[in-house]
Amino acid sequence: MEKLTKEFVVSATDTAEKLGSGDLAVLATPRLVAMMENTAKNMLDLASNMTSVGFIMEMKHLAPSPVGAQIIVTAEILERGERTVDFTLSAYAGDTLIATANHQRVIVNRLKFMEKIQNKPIM
Repeated sequence: MEKLTKEFVVSATDTAEKLGSGDLAVLATPRLVAMMENTAKNMLDLASNMTSVGFIMEMKHLAPSPVGAQIIVTAEILERGERTVDFTLSAYAGDTLIATANHQRVIVNRLKFMEKIQNKPIM
């Protein structure tokens, strides 16, 4: 199976306290989701007029990580459809498993996607 591993370092701007998702200076769940999505996105070798967007993210954030922690995220492709790609993801801080996830991305045409957005009224 296809795999990609990426490294991230938790900075002070990645904390729950800074992002507003919590009150502590530990890796925020939304930032961890972004790390995982970024790793999955980077696995896809798409034509320049195409990109992928996150559609489903089922994640368990299992353990906290302090500022300065090195986070290792691994994405593995489970299935490729015509327009969708399913991934399994894991994140570690050292030997500690801090998160697992199932994720699906949808492949879209960049221009058509943005045209749809521009034509929608802002609520």
